Amino acid sequence: MKPWMKVILGILISLAIMAVWCKYEHYTTDSDEDGIPNYQDNCDEYDNEDQSDLDGDGKGDACDGDNDGDGVGDHDNCPLVPNHDQKNSDDDSLGDACDPCPTVDYRSGVHNNPAIFLTDENICLDPDNDGVMNRDDNCPEISNPDQADGDGDKWGDVCDLCPTVHTYSNPHDFNNNGTPDKCEDSDNDGILDKCETINEKTTSGDNCPHDPNPDQADTDKDGVGNVCDNCLTVQNRGQHDHNRNGIGDKCDDPDDDGVIDYDDNCPKISNPDQKNSDDDHFGDACDNCPKTANWVQADADKNGIGDVCDDSDGDGVTDTKDNCPHTSNAPSDCDENPFTEDAQCDNDNDGIGNVCDNCPLCANNQWYPGVFGTFQNPTCCQLE
Repeated sequence: MKPWMKVILGILISLAIMAVWCKYEHYTTDSDEDGIPNYQDNCDEYDNEDQSDLDGDGKGDACDGDNDGDGVGDHDNCPLVPNHDQKNSDDDSLGDACDPCPTVDYRSGVHNNPAIFLTDENICLDPDNDGVMNRDDNCPEISNPDQADGDGDKWGDVCDLCPTVHTYSNPHDFNNNGTPDKCEDSDNDGILDKCETINEKTTSGDNCPHDPNPDQADTDKDGVGNVCDNCLTVQNRGQHDHNRNGIGDKCDDPDDDGVIDYDDNCPKISNPDQKNSDDDHFGDACDNCPKTANWVQADADKNGIGDVCDDSDGDGVTDTKDNCPHTSNAPSDCDENPFTEDAQCDNDNDGIGNVCDNCPLCANNQWYPGVFGTFQNPTCCQLE
């Protein structure tokens, strides 16, 4: 082959290789790396794997300055809905053609109405015609263009049952008087009965909810105001008053001995020293047996002397142990045995002493009713 022919052949081979390479590059190049080669990509410089082309002009939405093809570019108030006239009745940045609420301002506010569950049907409603749609109206059924909300609970003042008390839900009214519990002021002193939270600050409720006391004075700091505290200087939050005399147990001292009833062992008899010889919780001054413990203070004959220490016949044996409580029969050596303990003689061991037993040698401790009281059965004596 002649030299010039070799040159021409080399050039042809080089051109063929270049043609193959260019075709390969055409079918494989993907500039935006979205997985779609440039020759098929409707936006080869913008990643748009979905190849969306809303207006069908062959130019993908990702790089189309007029996606909806209405002739309006970057400032289109409905970029995905054709609206050449750009009509916007409520002037809220969304054109009527794409505005879900074309007559009510639908700017990107935060839903703040706890009374409305938003749906497609009510989101644009404005039943009170105050210019605020239900989505954002804090009183959807009562007109309040200013949307005033003094307590910040997202219920407008004009429909808030407690306009000064923060509450996210409908407040309870347990006494059914028409005023919710959280804003009840029973005594009309300007202090709410219960605790309240206003503008994130919590205050205690009225310390005398049924007695007017605007100053809320509370000398003993027990949470009960002076005007209704039954112990002004002594803390007694429970206000217990067992004798119902209007004076709290913790400060009640009817005997004026300086010891309050709550601690006084003789609450009705003055005994400043609180002496209690028998340690039975009853002071000597009011104990019917000051030397003998008797917790119940029983006094069967009502003579002022407790049963456990009463000795009606003065024989040294108390009535509760005396086998002849009304006839003196002091313990003696009944069996004439110097080694046994003296006792009240009872020869027949029937529990009735000899001096008052109508049959001292025959047991007859059965008593029967009679004209002048009870008497022992005398039949036993006939056998003696």
